[in-house]
Amino acid sequence: MQNFIWFILSGLLGCIGNELTGRYRGEVQYLCRNERLITPKGSGVQDVEILYKKQPIETLSVAKMLIINSSQKELTKNDLYRGGLQIKATGKGKILRVDFLESTDDSNIYQTDIDNNGKIAYIKFHHINPGNAWLFQIFHTGQSGKELTCECNATGITKTRKTMIIGKNIGELLLLLPLQIFCYAFLLAIGLVMCEKSGWLHWLFIFPLLLIVALVFSYVLTWELPERFSGWYKLARKNGF
Repeated sequence: MQNFIWFILSGLLGCIGNELTGRYRGEVQYLCRNERLITPKGSGVQDVEILYKKQPIETLSVAKMLIINSSQKELTKNDLYRGGLQIKATGKGKILRVDFLESTDDSNIYQTDIDNNGKIAYIKFHHINPGNAWLFQIFHTGQSGKELTCECNATGITKTRKTMIIGKNIGELLLLLPLQIFCYAFLLAIGLVMCEKSGWLHWLFIFPLLLIVALVFSYVLTWELPERFSGWYKLARKNGF
């Protein structure tokens, strides 16, 4: 019994450790939030026409994209290759304009160039320190934020990953704590009752324990402790991500 409980706890700690260390394996992460302003023709009543550079467009969306250097390495323009840091439009959508809004590092310099097809916006910068984030506003003709992706080709960066935050405040998390404790106590009581049974019922105590481990793990993740006190997390909450 004790060996099994220790095995479960070791697995839980291993998962948490892997999650934490995985954040520093040369990743660039990004969050994307989209608001559609104009819907396509034929999708309900639409009596507004909008022009971009004197050309009519059927769909107009405005997205905010927050890009984070989650690696432990400073990125410079000399580290970039094969297009470097890019925002891409997938599907039929096109990028119309990209504006830099805010950064956790005011000393940086940003510039964006959009290719002739409107599919890729190249972001040029001086440097990006570890843990820094920068916020862009993107006007595009796509219908959702899923049609925008970020890609970073740079020395030391092995992956560019879309992420999201739960964004609960401390008060909400503390209100959930008594309910969590009650659930753990209830499941533990069920497990102890099953331990006293004979035959195959005795082995069913494993399932309440596994459920407790899963609940503890999910509750710990909602606190978002590795990110909560970082500059990019505060910037994300400020902009509604």
